[in-house]
Amino acid sequence: MAAQCAARPLEPNVKTRRWIALWLAAGATAGASVMAQDPPSAAGTPLGRAVDAAWQRAVVAQEARGREQVAMARRIAAQAWTPQAPAAELSRRHGPSGARETELGLAAPVWLPNRRSSVRAAADSELEVARCAERVARWHLAGEVRELAWALASQQAELGAAQEQLQSLQTLAADVQRRVQAGDLARSDALVADAEVLSAQAAAAELRQRSAETAVRWSALTGLAAWIDPGEPDVVAAEPLAHPEIVLAHSEVERARRRAEEVRLARRDPPEVALSWRQERADTVASRQNSIGVALRIPFGTDARTGAAEAAALAELDLAHVQLERLSERLALELRAARDAVELARRQQEAERSRAALLRERAQLLDKSFRAGETSLPDLLRAQAAAAQAVGALARRNAAWGLARARLHQILGVTP
Repeated sequence: MAAQCAARPLEPNVKTRRWIALWLAAGATAGASVMAQDPPSAAGTPLGRAVDAAWQRAVVAQEARGREQVAMARRIAAQAWTPQAPAAELSRRHGPSGARETELGLAAPVWLPNRRSSVRAAADSELEVARCAERVARWHLAGEVRELAWALASQQAELGAAQEQLQSLQTLAADVQRRVQAGDLARSDALVADAEVLSAQAAAAELRQRSAETAVRWSALTGLAAWIDPGEPDVVAAEPLAHPEIVLAHSEVERARRRAEEVRLARRDPPEVALSWRQERADTVASRQNSIGVALRIPFGTDARTGAAEAAALAELDLAHVQLERLSERLALELRAARDAVELARRQQEAERSRAALLRERAQLLDKSFRAGETSLPDLLRAQAAAAQAVGALARRNAAWGLARARLHQILGVTP
């Protein structure tokens, strides 16, 4: 079923192929003006909708929702009136001469000073970590969608260029065949032209197969059958201050700090207050005696019992600080590399565009010369092959520049 769904975008018509080529070629000129504008939202773009579709299918989305539900349950438990559930006790005793004793009691632990607020703060930080982890998971998934969308865009553009080259060679082969029949060219020229057509058909079929494989992966990831425009508005950001991983790392530090505070205040179990009602009778003729009792149970705590837990909590806090520092350093390096990659891709795209224009113009001149009988067929075929290779290379450079920009957005923490 996935292969059938993915087959639709693999054979674009002429209008679609021209649109793809024009869009990829226009990306470089549009990017320079957009970079100077305010960063618009990408939530309504086709890429954003593809990320939404992939998120609905992702296993990590269910894991993130489950983690948030667990954190929410802990938060609700931290808001309870008692740290633990109350307990009820019922006892009945029988003695000689009809003596009877019945006792009914209810015991409930109570919060120590500041203990309830520390548990609630730890639960709140756990919930915040769960929500930040969900945003990080979605951000990682957006990176996968970006990479696959641009891979498919590059293959579609190459396929369009190959189809255009095939049509050009078929037209040339038909013209050569007419001239052979008219006696203007030799039979060997027709054979060479037909061989070039077969070679172009094989190259187009290979590109079509590669695009089909990528489209199947696209459908498996997003559930979408059709190829989408992977372009997204440029964003302006000096540093990844709101990067999902940075936000998550700060949340992890806060959670570790709250956890250490919670462990410090939990050196002993909570005290317990008990209320009991007792009814007793000495013998069968004596009247019943009722009494009410109140008890307070205060457990003692020792450093030896909680020392290991406190040491583990403090170690977790130190580790969270170190991880935040290393993450900031790594993201700064990746951001610098991503910006350099965008600039390099832009320069390569401009150079390839100039090269493709020159080779196409040369091929057109040699075509006119060939029709006038001044150029041989092998020279024309070599010129057309070089022009076709340059057009395919330009399509790859356009896609590479778009992918470099998408990776820059990913490093900046932008999620479509």
